[in-house]
Amino acid sequence: MQANIDSGIYYYNLVQERRIEPQDDMISRLIAAEIPGEEGQMRRLDDIEITGFAVLLGGAGAETVTKLLGTAAVIFGHHPEQWQMLQEDRDKIPAAVEELLRYEGPVQYNVRYTIKEANLPSGIIPPNKPVFVCGCGGQPRSRGLHRRGRIRHRPRSHRGAEPRPRLRDS
Repeated sequence: MQANIDSGIYYYNLVQERRIEPQDDMISRLIAAEIPGEEGQMRRLDDIEITGFAVLLGGAGAETVTKLLGTAAVIFGHHPEQWQMLQEDRDKIPAAVEELLRYEGPVQYNVRYTIKEANLPSGIIPPNKPVFVCGCGGQPRSRGLHRRGRIRHRPRSHRGAEPRPRLRDS
């Protein structure tokens, strides 16, 4: 609980600093942003709104990075030759991160809201309704990296496009 309080205080103080001395960052842009108010007039976000957003985004970023690093440790534990390739050629790290995100993403679900009516095979979702989006079943392990034992150099190519290079020879 104390860590959450400290995080909120940190971001609130950062908002105060950026109001005095804006920089090229998200908080300064949020300070300058205008949004429609309840009666349609444009208004700026207040310090509490900006702080709340920064706390939410900071926590979400920390959680996803933690999950990605944990997943990477497990995957590279199963495929030490892939880890060795990254040790030998660090230029492949950005592609490996992208592939890890694609293969075993750190976020398994999200909640979004429909902006208009959505017609699905299972029924109709009215506008402005929450939708639970689950992305955790995209690719069974039997068809993924564990079977192939390699990480693709770039995201999967689209049908009909030339195959993209891989980290190791097929």
